[in-house]
Amino acid sequence: MRESIVWDITDVRLIVELAHRRSFSQVAGLLRIPRTSVSKRLMAIEHRAGTRLFERTTRRVNVTAAGEIMAIRCATILEELEMASQSLEGLTGKPKGELRITAPFILGQALLGPLIPEFMRKHPEVCPLLNLTNQRGDMISEGVDVSVRLGPLADSSLIAKAVGKVDAGLYLAKSASNKAPFKHLPRAVELSALSDLPFLMLGRADESANEIFVFRADDPKANPVEKRLAVKTILKTNDPQTLLNAALDGLGFVVLPMMSAAPCVNEGKLIQILPNWLSRRSEVFLVTASRRHQRPAVKAFIEFVSERLARPVYPGTRSSRSTS
Repeated sequence: MRESIVWDITDVRLIVELAHRRSFSQVAGLLRIPRTSVSKRLMAIEHRAGTRLFERTTRRVNVTAAGEIMAIRCATILEELEMASQSLEGLTGKPKGELRITAPFILGQALLGPLIPEFMRKHPEVCPLLNLTNQRGDMISEGVDVSVRLGPLADSSLIAKAVGKVDAGLYLAKSASNKAPFKHLPRAVELSALSDLPFLMLGRADESANEIFVFRADDPKANPVEKRLAVKTILKTNDPQTLLNAALDGLGFVVLPMMSAAPCVNEGKLIQILPNWLSRRSEVFLVTASRRHQRPAVKAFIEFVSERLARPVYPGTRSSRSTS
């Protein structure tokens, strides 16, 4: 008679994650156990099951047909356990427990940075786990509760709530405004005069950055007048702090979300160039996998951020150099 399989939750997660990630080291890190424990647990599971679930070599991990079936069943178990946990938590109606949040670097630092402490004071039993990344991963497989994103969503299966808009402006270090090559700019500078001057851009290094897009900020029409300006990009990075440091060092104009630039503008370190024009406007979304079975902690976070972002996302700033 075949020995019955006795499972614990770690074994169930191990099968699901190994089928998804195909990496012993990644699964070990996710489950917070040694890599050797992953191998030993898998061997014990396969011994009790009487069949091989994964084929592994020194370089690859492949799922067998039996492993695929087992992974699907285990994923269902995890989903049922999560739903049961959410149902129990929902009975109390009190936000608590871990809350996994992801956001791009610049939104996490400039937007969520000030909001998270306030949220924690309001809901002391919630433990936010904030991961800043510019890569859009799989929310479901990674166990993410809320993802803060910019722009429209490609995955229609996710639920997105628009909570605000982020405008990006053009800035220059005040210390550089009286130095070459910037000091000869007229007070009422035109967009075309900037095309041969150095720019610092926020974005992925593998993307082209030879132009920015602008539109008139005070235009009330749904489709404001747009202009395209080719610029000389001397630095492009997805790290906003590196970009800001380079800008404050006077290396060039910098395109930054206004919420990120506002502290330096208020301190007199940056001045906004062409305040009647914006380089970009992006909508902010809070994304969840589903509206159903949302834990109180998730609902509380969405309500909290939505309420805060109903106000302007950034303090208003004006510049000494503007269009006429």
